[in-house]
Amino acid sequence: MAIMWKFWSRKPDSSKSAERAVSGVSIIFLQERFESFTTERLSQAMKKGWRRDLDPVKFFATSVSDGEGAVIKLNEMFITMQFFDRRLDTSALGGQELPQWASHRAHSSITYACPGGIPVGEIRDQFYSLLGLLCAELIDENIVGLLFTEEQVLIRSQSALVQELRSGSSINPTLLAATYL
Repeated sequence: MAIMWKFWSRKPDSSKSAERAVSGVSIIFLQERFESFTTERLSQAMKKGWRRDLDPVKFFATSVSDGEGAVIKLNEMFITMQFFDRRLDTSALGGQELPQWASHRAHSSITYACPGGIPVGEIRDQFYSLLGLLCAELIDENIVGLLFTEEQVLIRSQSALVQELRSGSSINPTLLAATYL
């Protein structure tokens, strides 16, 4: 028992803490009214967006904490969602005010925490594409816009955007915003 205690009580090597830092790519839905996504709705969106059958070990979703969030498992990846019954704090926008069309009362975030930090270039765009396939199936008339938090890019929700997300093409949020002004 003492050996086990020593193993678990060891201090982590601080030189490796930077390697273990986790950040990732996030998309925030701006919602006219609060809506948390149920396990059933997420499962249907996953099946349709990622064109796969559910698997209880490798491909599933579950809503947690009475609708406060959800966890999605895609092979070895865990994607998290959080649901908030309040407006997005302007600190997430760098203190900027939202345009009138982005008026909302609630928001939800979808995040993939990337080991090693936020990827760059085409790899980052591919992660956004992966999340975009799911987002396209969750977007409805309640969602007024999408915010790509790392890039501080806000895009109005519209049918052409949903079609773009469904295409599976790499998504560069800045170029996407220029397309859907």
